[in-house]
Amino acid sequence: MSLIIFIIKIMPLTLNFSSTQLNGPGSLIGSQLQNNSPQSPYLFTIYHPNASNGSAYFNIGVQPNSNGNFSGSFSGSFSTGSFGFTGSLSGSSITSSGINLNGYVSSNYINSVVISQVTSSFQLSPLNVIPPNTLNVSGTGGIYLVIESNDA
Repeated sequence: MSLIIFIIKIMPLTLNFSSTQLNGPGSLIGSQLQNNSPQSPYLFTIYHPNASNGSAYFNIGVQPNSNGNFSGSFSGSFSTGSFGFTGSLSGSSITSSGINLNGYVSSNYINSVVISQVTSSFQLSPLNVIPPNTLNVSGTGGIYLVIESNDA
């Protein structure tokens, strides 16, 4: 009798989103976000090279439908945890640096923050595994984004 052991190794995650990918409707995060170590929490670093020219905006949430709104695009509630967060981006599962939470807006579908510094960041610790192509990221003002798992 043989014993077969499978070891599943989750690789470190680094995702880069250019200003072109974030502009307009934005881009889906095409990778699964785990809800435990070693990958979680995820560091979202937002770079705003044009900060001296004014503020930019960063959005994270569900993807808008073909009409550009969120009607029927998600049946759960983004801000209550069914989307994988313990609270919203200003909740206890988020730590941030350089993000003005006075410019923070949250709804059941999307969270938005004002980006006024060259480098801003927050950490996201999902309550549940977030499947690929579920979260959408977008932004204005020429910002770009790097997402790194804790083990990257």
